[in-house]
Amino acid sequence: MNGTSEPRAESEHEGSPGRRAPLTARFVDWTARRSGPLLVATALFTAAMAIPFLGMRPEETASQEPPGLLFEAQRLAADRFAGRAFRMVFVVEGRNGDMLAPAPLRELHSNIQALRADARVGPLLLEFELPYRKGKTRGVVSITDTADDHIRAQGKGSLAKASDDALAASAQAIIDMVGPDQLWLSAEARKQGDPARWRSPAFVLVVFADNEKLGGKGRVAALGAKSTRKEQFARDVQQILRGEERHLKVWGLALDVNLTSAEQGRAAGPFLGLTVLAVLLLVGLIFRSYFAVAVVGLALGCLMLWLKGLSNLIGLKDDIILTILVPIAMISFGVDFAFHSIGRIRETPERAAGDVSAGYRLGIAGAMGALLLAMGTDAVAFLANATSSIEALVQFGVAAALATVSAFILL
Repeated sequence: MNGTSEPRAESEHEGSPGRRAPLTARFVDWTARRSGPLLVATALFTAAMAIPFLGMRPEETASQEPPGLLFEAQRLAADRFAGRAFRMVFVVEGRNGDMLAPAPLRELHSNIQALRADARVGPLLLEFELPYRKGKTRGVVSITDTADDHIRAQGKGSLAKASDDALAASAQAIIDMVGPDQLWLSAEARKQGDPARWRSPAFVLVVFADNEKLGGKGRVAALGAKSTRKEQFARDVQQILRGEERHLKVWGLALDVNLTSAEQGRAAGPFLGLTVLAVLLLVGLIFRSYFAVAVVGLALGCLMLWLKGLSNLIGLKDDIILTILVPIAMISFGVDFAFHSIGRIRETPERAAGDVSAGYRLGIAGAMGALLLAMGTDAVAFLANATSSIEALVQFGVAAALATVSAFILL
């Protein structure tokens, strides 16, 4: 009995002709025998991903609003009832607590004149009439224009050259005539002092531009714009209105939500770099191997290139969730794959004896089932977000699933 049992045990060994090795073992053996071509193919694919990464950057922003009658009606109203004017609203605040003082009024008037004279912005401003001004107003509705008219009508020069007393008197007369509400003064505007005069810490400034020249259609202050041209134009207007800001501060209201979202995503770059650095330090401390640190670092760099390149290639839009959350999650998943793979290889007696190839075959074959299960369940869990009706969540699910598979392959 004992004499016949040993040959039978040998015939059942996974490497013997009597029994085929498990699929995972055969796959790992195949990768070991073709490691050179596989590394070359990976390098070529990574280089190819640089093309969509650099040349196919998205110009649209993913919407974070759910579908529904309310949001659809808002978009339709913005497009179908778009007027000739593109309206930008700013809050102008006096640094000394009183925007109606001569110094901030004079500085604001100078900045408005610079806005109208600007070669890029000026030609796009609208001309319109106001009930309390003679002639046409160009682009900006502000108390400074009316004050300048009042000073000129009195023969005292202009707002820029008049004395502080003349300017203050003109501003007070205009407010008494028109009313603080028509001039969009702050709700805290009051008549104070002796003699009593109007004081306001801030007021609203409105700028109108030609909507057709800026691309037409309406504008909704929400994430998901197909073009950021109007937002960039509004930023240019704000920059000119701010000037040197010696006596005032200018704040735009909901001018550039999509541009800001994209910038916040790009600002996360240094934090992602710090995350990678922390992960590599952890790899070095655990494995005490410069080679392991170098390989994991290179793979993480390729992973970021794959993620962004594949996202651009399949047409995913710009999105702060895609830019910030997905890379951080994929770094953690990828390093988890690396820890299990390298750790399992090092645990094999063959690797301890110096046989790296055998250690790789046995270690990865032993861990492959668990790693595949982790990768598959994670990818499916992320893809569940693709059933959402919110565009940003759909993108997150697709990108995270792609990145999970990429992390498995690379790490």
